[in-house]
Amino acid sequence: MTMQPGIASLALLFGLASTAVAQTAELTLLDQTSRTPIAGAIVRLVASGRAVTQGLTNEQGRLALKPPAPGTYQVRIDRTGFSGVSLNEIKIEADVVLRRTLLLPNNRTNLPSIVVSRRTSCEATSDGGIAAVALWKEVEKALSANVITQESGEFPLRVREFRREVARSGEVLSEQEIRSSIVAGVPFSALPASLLATQGFVTQDRRSQEVVFAAPDAATLLSDEFVTTHCFRVASVGDSLVGLAFEPARNRRLSDVKGTLWMDRVTYALKRLDYSYIRVDPSYQLPDVGGRLEFSALPSGAWIVSYWYVRMPNLEPAFRRGFEYIDQGGRAELAEPRRPIPAFSAAGGG
Repeated sequence: MTMQPGIASLALLFGLASTAVAQTAELTLLDQTSRTPIAGAIVRLVASGRAVTQGLTNEQGRLALKPPAPGTYQVRIDRTGFSGVSLNEIKIEADVVLRRTLLLPNNRTNLPSIVVSRRTSCEATSDGGIAAVALWKEVEKALSANVITQESGEFPLRVREFRREVARSGEVLSEQEIRSSIVAGVPFSALPASLLATQGFVTQDRRSQEVVFAAPDAATLLSDEFVTTHCFRVASVGDSLVGLAFEPARNRRLSDVKGTLWMDRVTYALKRLDYSYIRVDPSYQLPDVGGRLEFSALPSGAWIVSYWYVRMPNLEPAFRRGFEYIDQGGRAELAEPRRPIPAFSAAGGG
């Protein structure tokens, strides 16, 4: 699947330059019609077809990007529910701050007719595959915003981790908080996508015999290793949500995950991911083994994972079991009101 943002017209309001310590582009994004700030837009500086730095606009529609070297860069802008925008190249000089205010057209994303399909994006010529690719482009924006938010470290989160014992019926028998902490970045750790691609999502340590159920995160879902080994299809369309389902390609033999990414039907904002484990040892293949991630957009435009859990089977001998599943997860919220800041950015490609 190849995801490329569309090209749209962009109005430049004005541009200024001033001396500074390092080359920097300070950009402000405003709606072309209302002149209101645009928060949560993903802005990338692109050179030779590759994003060299990226960031999110804040409440004031502002961000500062520092490329690794002076040069000429294309500006690429994406935001959920709207057409992508590419700006002609801008020149960023050494020891200079380039300031520009950009007026963005209010062009909503024009998706093909969204209908439930049994065909997937792996069947490139199918209508179902085309619709799935279109939805994936919207999902990709929210996932990218989550990764940028985490990499920026600008939003301290209070994370409360929990452990639950769950009956086969799904009833929660007990829940206890096992840790509470303040983190500035990733609220939970996921294994590298390259490792999951080669070893699978459910593994057993040969020495300790411990069984590990790996959870996917935004970086996992965005990785080439995941996108190229999974097929996508439109799974469900309701009054308020639309689902984009994924499953491993037929040639995959390792333990893996399948699931559904749920989006708002109107805005295409990503709400949650529900997933389950497949191609695992039969003793682990219980009906509800899997997990969930819930995504939340902050007023600043940043995206966080606000709730998550992995549901694993209780692997104790049957005569000792008082419950069928163990949930391990957490809840995250802003640790304190954030002081207004001019902008934030995250280095790296997109």
